[in-house]
Amino acid sequence: MKKMITVLGCMMFLASFGGFLFAAETPTGKVKPPVTSATPAKPATPATPAKPAAEKKVNIQKVTGEITSIDTTANTLTIKKEDGTEVTLNATTPKVQEEIKKLSTGKKVTALYKETKTGQCALIKVSEYKEKPSGKAKGKEKK
Repeated sequence: MKKMITVLGCMMFLASFGGFLFAAETPTGKVKPPVTSATPAKPATPATPAKPAAEKKVNIQKVTGEITSIDTTANTLTIKKEDGTEVTLNATTPKVQEEIKKLSTGKKVTALYKETKTGQCALIKVSEYKEKPSGKAKGKEKK
């Protein structure tokens, strides 16, 4: 009799807690999402307009090299980098177009540009190249 009561107790225990253990599983073995209490519906908000292309992140690149050609009619500037490759940049704004008119071939410059959707390189800023200081303080020597 004791064995029968023990077996029935174990079966009742497994039946009561076993249901909780396997209740979240579906026949395919996927877990059901937990049931949450219903929340009141939020009022509709007006749709926000998509960001224009101008607000997207712009990848600005930097190039340093020697000016090989300047075309003020086509508003282009060609810079030869130290590795020998050349980059042709288009001056698209009136300010930058005036800047390239002041430059001459053979000068070493640093230019900032961005690539447009059409694959052209739009010149943002160009300036004469300036050597960085060596980092050693002049006139201060340790003895």
